[in-house]
Amino acid sequence: MERAFISKLKPLLDAVAETMDLYVPRKVGGHYVCQRYDVDTQATVEWNGIRACTPVKEFLFPLRELAAIFPEPVEPKEVEPFAVFGLKACDLRSLDVLDKVFMEEDFEDPFYIARRRAMFVIASDCTEPAESCFCNILGGKPYPEAGYDLSVSEV
Repeated sequence: MERAFISKLKPLLDAVAETMDLYVPRKVGGHYVCQRYDVDTQATVEWNGIRACTPVKEFLFPLRELAAIFPEPVEPKEVEPFAVFGLKACDLRSLDVLDKVFMEEDFEDPFYIARRRAMFVIASDCTEPAESCFCNILGGKPYPEAGYDLSVSEV
């Protein structure tokens, strides 16, 4: 495990953003939503202690997509790599469920698989759970245990 100060977080995110699109949580009103990270205009990095309101599936299922032209299916387009920062353990569990549904055995969705393989997940601990949070009730933890590429913890 590598330890670094929070001052190293922005350079880390800048490095990721230079190689792929990066989405980070931004506080809007009283909630966090995921927005595209811009190296040039982003002065600071907000640490989201609670899950963002933007569901992870928004990154994997576009609002509109050409899936077939009758009678033949369409091959998925090549997906550019992208990263999502600040995903919590409950987000990772939802990804696990989506992976089971769309990547295993009976039904494999090539569009989902292409996006999922292009996704770089940067997880973080949930340090400010809300009254509506329920991860502990379902056997989860407020910190990620698996399903991420990189985990960042505030200590």
